[in-house]
Amino acid sequence: LICCARNFHIVTYASAGCSSLERGSAKKYPAGVVSVNYETYNGKKTEWNAGVEVLYDASLYQRYLSDTIIGFTKPAQNIQVGVKAGYELVVGRLSMPVEMGYYVYTRVPYHFFHRIGLRYQINDRFVASVTLRTRWSHADFFEFGFGYKIPVLRKKCSIN
Repeated sequence: LICCARNFHIVTYASAGCSSLERGSAKKYPAGVVSVNYETYNGKKTEWNAGVEVLYDASLYQRYLSDTIIGFTKPAQNIQVGVKAGYELVVGRLSMPVEMGYYVYTRVPYHFFHRIGLRYQINDRFVASVTLRTRWSHADFFEFGFGYKIPVLRKKCSIN
């Protein structure tokens, strides 16, 4: 007898953090991310996701303010929109996400982003997270946030 369970859900995350222009700089700038993920929980320890996210990082506005090619004139021009996919190793209520994404809308000269960290399932609906957002080998900022799960489908099957 083989049994399998597959859960699909939508999770919205809101995270915030502080970034700086250079490593060790005392001046910090606010950064925030809002994302919507479609997640599937396969088995006991594996979760896959795909999603869309919107990022605002005030340090990027300061960094590229004087750049004539990018030409920021308003802080709202600094919004970036990306698509992403990821994997999570799940151990009880704790999970360790690894995600990679690509900005489909951005005015800055890089397009790829990554995320690693920890997420804790508070209850059936709420998730707390601490993650590190990076661009290849450059760490942008730590994100502290919460997520809300909306169940979409719960499918159980058994094969004799």
